[in-house]
Amino acid sequence: MDVLQYPWLQDPRYLSAIASGIVALILFFIWLRYRSKHRYERQLRKQVKKLAVDFKRDVYLPDGLGESVFIEYLVLSHYGILVLNVQNYPGILFGGDNVDLWTQVDNHKSYKFDNPLPYNEICITAVKQLAPGCQINGQVVFTHAGEFPKGKPDGVSLTSELSQYVESLEHLNVIPDSLQTAWESICLIANHSGERNSVLTENASLSTRH
Repeated sequence: MDVLQYPWLQDPRYLSAIASGIVALILFFIWLRYRSKHRYERQLRKQVKKLAVDFKRDVYLPDGLGESVFIEYLVLSHYGILVLNVQNYPGILFGGDNVDLWTQVDNHKSYKFDNPLPYNEICITAVKQLAPGCQINGQVVFTHAGEFPKGKPDGVSLTSELSQYVESLEHLNVIPDSLQTAWESICLIANHSGERNSVLTENASLSTRH
């Protein structure tokens, strides 16, 4: 296209208006994604609060092998301690218990992501080591950004189904002293582990900068 035929294309004010419009459109889509993500997070947090006597977010615990596991929601409830790790994949989802890579189809594009179930089992095992003899269960919770049209694998719940899953577990009319003591111990360890991981992250960042 010959810009000489369209002198308005050489007008800085016009070009500035186009650039501003593009930036505004990009920011709008970023805001939409941010709003959607936090809407799903609020929905899950609301479900957790209904079930919880107490809970902690984003905790690190030792895995017994010298490393740490990261748990997004650790919940003390009348159904024992719940280990919940969250996945927020929009679109159509396909996965199976023994399938290493699950599939996400979004906007007519297909993506692969790791089966989250094995890691959640590692997290559950880590908690069991810290609370021997206590009732420990867990789920991978997918937000309603995605759906499983061919059914969900065992160990997976959507946010709205979390209460239904938990209520299928053994109900404890009174939280035993052993469970309460184990929870307090886990919270203390989680705090210290979180501080340690923060220091490691900061040190790694400093090393990278230098």
